[in-house]
Amino acid sequence: MARKLGKTYDVRAGFWGVTGKPCLGIIPPFIEEFNHRMPENCGAGNTRVFVNGRELHQKDLDLLSTRGLPITREKFYIVEISGRVFDEDTGEELDSLGRLAPTVEKANRGFGMKVSCPDNECNAKFILMFTRDNMVFLKSSWTS
Repeated sequence: MARKLGKTYDVRAGFWGVTGKPCLGIIPPFIEEFNHRMPENCGAGNTRVFVNGRELHQKDLDLLSTRGLPITREKFYIVEISGRVFDEDTGEELDSLGRLAPTVEKANRGFGMKVSCPDNECNAKFILMFTRDNMVFLKSSWTS
């Protein structure tokens, strides 16, 4: 049966996706309209490594660890779109991951969000285009 999925957004780094799935992309951080508390398990994390309050999905950890994120279990990190990483417990700055989305930073806008779930877990499609100053809703189609 198809179900309506919630959208998730990491206001600090700009990671976005749908609830229960790994990250789908990066958009500009600090968009007030999306600034809602993310549940710790919003990305179906199973790694016991936490970034900006959410447990990373294995797919996300695999990607970020290739850029230098430590894979130590039971650790909490703060990651910024600039690639800066901090140990949440000590505040110590760790090695940078490098800029996560240089094109998004340079253009000061995202290039849209589009989600389609062909696996019959859901039937959700939405497209948003926005800048830091405004958001334009282009198209939405949800089947529940």
